[in-house]
Amino acid sequence: MSNELLVLSFAEAKQPEYKEKKGEGGGYIEFGHKNEYPNYLVDLFNKSAKHNAIIKGKVNYITGNGFKIVGDADPIGEQFIASANQSESLTEILRKVSTDIEIFGGAYLQIIWSQVGENLSEIYHLDYTKVRANEDNTQYWYSDNWKDQKYKKEVYNAFNSQLRTGTQILYLKEYRPNLNAYALPGYFGALNYIESDIEISKHVLGNAQTGFSASKLITLPHGEPTDDEKRTTERKFTDRFTGSDGKKFILSFVQDIAKKPAVDDLGASDLTKEDFGRVDTMIQQNIFAGHQITTPSLFGILVEGSLGTRSEIRDGYEVFKNTYVNDKQQYLEGIFNSLAEINGVTTELYIKPVEQINFEFSESVIRSEERRVGKECASMCRSRW
Repeated sequence: MSNELLVLSFAEAKQPEYKEKKGEGGGYIEFGHKNEYPNYLVDLFNKSAKHNAIIKGKVNYITGNGFKIVGDADPIGEQFIASANQSESLTEILRKVSTDIEIFGGAYLQIIWSQVGENLSEIYHLDYTKVRANEDNTQYWYSDNWKDQKYKKEVYNAFNSQLRTGTQILYLKEYRPNLNAYALPGYFGALNYIESDIEISKHVLGNAQTGFSASKLITLPHGEPTDDEKRTTERKFTDRFTGSDGKKFILSFVQDIAKKPAVDDLGASDLTKEDFGRVDTMIQQNIFAGHQITTPSLFGILVEGSLGTRSEIRDGYEVFKNTYVNDKQQYLEGIFNSLAEINGVTTELYIKPVEQINFEFSESVIRSEERRVGKECASMCRSRW
């Protein structure tokens, strides 16, 4: 009897481990398990709808309407904003930097000094996934392919305004205790819930595509196969049905060839409709907490019981701006103003915030509209009678 059942076991859910260790050949520090932690964070950003919407919304609020000049026009400052490099404005660089900071907790700028070393020739944003640092952030390694250790790596020194030569890298890094080489994102505590959001979506997709609920006993009445045949059958079912897309089944092989294949429920689906609602709400609340979000409607996310009215969005924006956006903008303004000063910009750069949702009807307009509607209703009632 024991040979008739083939039971599939499932590994415990586990996040990629974050750790810092010396890379092969020394010098740089590997970023997480197998040096692939930035790619893991990008996958979360790409695959979780809630997480993605929040990060994009944060970037929009932080970037605002881009860099502007304080006070009177400054031709040097205007030129600095308009042309950070040969193809991008400073505002375009700002958006990329903001995106990286929200996803990774840090961002890299490639600083190219002029040949005479008096000022900055160009400023570029560097893809965060392609840069690794040494422990004290004094050197950086750039590679288009970190999976291939033989792939070419370019080494750069850290940005140093006292050593104005060649190409340097400026690391914009948010502080987190007990870390050395790299930053981690602010939502780090919510990673389990972001991953859960992705897995729940796979569960829904799997049921929609296959109509195959979890927890099944599959009986195949074609006699007792060999061990190799069992493994082949198992692999085919596993490739098609295991994982979030439709998981947990038991294969049973019986001798009665007259019987047709049977699929029996071993119990309810892992996630009933009621369970799904509760789990989704829990996931959503914890993702919001990890992102310091109090008004989800600011990010286009509708929450049950919340109307998302104009006044709610306006008040929510004020809270979010004062508790989150302002600090981020001030940090970025400080960085880019320091770079602008090197190039002779004498006026201050600032990030112009997005427009507030502050259009309100006056009381007189509201009363006038109420009277108009009241007259129309009275007229309609008289016409009926």
